[in-house]
Amino acid sequence: MSLPTQIRVITGTDTDVGKTHATAHIAARYLAAGHTVHVDKPVQTGVADGAETDVQTVRRLLGAPAALTCTEGVRLEPAMAPVDAARLTDSRLPDLSWQLARLERVVSGDVLLIEGAGGVSVEMCPGTDMADLARELSVPLDVVARPGLGTQNHTLLTLEYAVRRQVRLGALIVCRVPAEPDPVVQANLTHLRALADRFDMTWGPHIAERTPSPS
Repeated sequence: MSLPTQIRVITGTDTDVGKTHATAHIAARYLAAGHTVHVDKPVQTGVADGAETDVQTVRRLLGAPAALTCTEGVRLEPAMAPVDAARLTDSRLPDLSWQLARLERVVSGDVLLIEGAGGVSVEMCPGTDMADLARELSVPLDVVARPGLGTQNHTLLTLEYAVRRQVRLGALIVCRVPAEPDPVVQANLTHLRALADRFDMTWGPHIAERTPSPS
């Protein structure tokens, strides 16, 4: 089985910036356009005590439509970076070639969305991060950023890192934008828009804290 022609790798400027919510939003847009969508999480950490995983969150937010399928590569209980979680649990993380072969086996749908863990430089296995995955697949890297204080620095560092790794950048997505942005958020959105232009990225969409819908 070959991979879909439409693939997006989704990373963030940090952990807890809204990557999963952004992934659900992107999936909803493709579903509304009549596509079948597959969402994959190569490494999922923080699943102790039956916690909901990221792909499960995507399915719940979208109402588990038939046109949406989801998979995970590896699950680790500790809520830590994958390499650290694997070390703590004496587990072995599969390498990039294993992840790519797995995707070719399990992916269904004509759009594939791959959500990373943490920020762009967080390794999915020793020596390999989401920039490596995007470069290996020859697809753009979408970056999710937060709207609040610190985002200007974190976003610039993330984009510069991706460029140094010779990764093509896709969209710059700002998640959890309040309905009535305060002056800090307004200034940050202006700055991030300029960064998107500077790095030749698609700007947006802004995503509020609401449940996406494929309809």
